[in-house]
Amino acid sequence: MCEEILASVSALYDRYRTCECLIAGDFNVNLDSSDPVALCINKFLLDCSLYRCDDIFPLQKSITYRNEALGHVSCIDYILVSDVQDVLVFMVNALDINFSDHLPLIAVINCANVKCTNTNKDKSIGTNKLLQEQLHWDKGDIGSFYQYTGCHLPSLLHNVEGLLSQFDEHTFNVYNVDDTIDSLYNDVVKILSSGANAYIPTHRKNFFKFWWNEELTRLKEASVHSNRESG
Repeated sequence: MCEEILASVSALYDRYRTCECLIAGDFNVNLDSSDPVALCINKFLLDCSLYRCDDIFPLQKSITYRNEALGHVSCIDYILVSDVQDVLVFMVNALDINFSDHLPLIAVINCANVKCTNTNKDKSIGTNKLLQEQLHWDKGDIGSFYQYTGCHLPSLLHNVEGLLSQFDEHTFNVYNVDDTIDSLYNDVVKILSSGANAYIPTHRKNFFKFWWNEELTRLKEASVHSNRESG
């Protein structure tokens, strides 16, 4: 289950590599332990170049979970960032009155310089509405996308055929079916997303003028050339 969740997050992270990333929450495992889940998550952090705030501020390392009734304490809550320079303050707040077993994490993040890969100015930016980017298939390298997905998707057929065989022979484990299907789905999405990121451009809506074509481009170039000669 952990690997499937990380695969989904990784696919999403790959899609927005140009953006700064912040992930926070209850990871339900001590990342400094040798637990298999901790090792899996730490590998994900290494692959994605994500950093723990408690590592950035080692003097603030502390327990984040405390159950006095059971006598349990542990460090299982974390804040992850993609740029260590953006984290100005981090601490675990040990409140005197806390209705949760989890202690609140406090971080001050510098968001003054928002990075944007879109170099084209748009008056709608001032409306405080997020600009949703979309895939432009008509501008992408469809042939390379088909070749990429055609190379990687067949590797999943073995798992699909194995699952279908278990259904036919009535040997499947009903408790594992959902997990297997979810895993296959995540693998397909990751391959399609990776291919799209590599060969299909993403831009905000109306970035391309739908009425513009190559003939108009040639006419524009000819007009500019003629104007320069006459000048």
